[in-house]
Amino acid sequence: MSDDVNDAMSFVPPLRPRFELDLGCDASAVLSKLDRAGECNRHRCLVWVHSPYAELRVLPGDEHLWSPRLSIATEQRETSVILHCRFGLSPSVWTGFMGAYAATTLLTLAATFFGISQWMLGKLPTAWWAALAGLVGLGTLYVGAVLAQRAGHDQMRLLRRELDLMIFECTIY
Repeated sequence: MSDDVNDAMSFVPPLRPRFELDLGCDASAVLSKLDRAGECNRHRCLVWVHSPYAELRVLPGDEHLWSPRLSIATEQRETSVILHCRFGLSPSVWTGFMGAYAATTLLTLAATFFGISQWMLGKLPTAWWAALAGLVGLGTLYVGAVLAQRAGHDQMRLLRRELDLMIFECTIY
């Protein structure tokens, strides 16, 4: 793709932003130090560790429906560990969003095929109105997800900053 196309496509934010960190140490050492950093209560987030995974969450007093979580999966390499980090919503909110998205998609497809059947039988394809409404619903769900992500943007930055501080603490032990 050309650079102009890539620039235009970067306007659309990913629904679940990801990043990777390559650390020159052992995965179990990183996870145990993340666990200890979470136990000391100096950080502005909650830390959950269950090897080979970890998760950073916003403190309960600061949490709202669209609060992100930072999920971390470790991958041990020969001389380093890769942290695969992904921001996402709580599982119940994410499941509800995906359920609404899947249901709207299936109903839109059903209305489209029913409209095609009506059209092939020589009847007025009135089901296409429902398909159009479904497309509007899908667009609304996507815009809602982008707006929700923007509502949690400051908390995403907070979680990333806290992870960076914990990793910095890991390197100075």
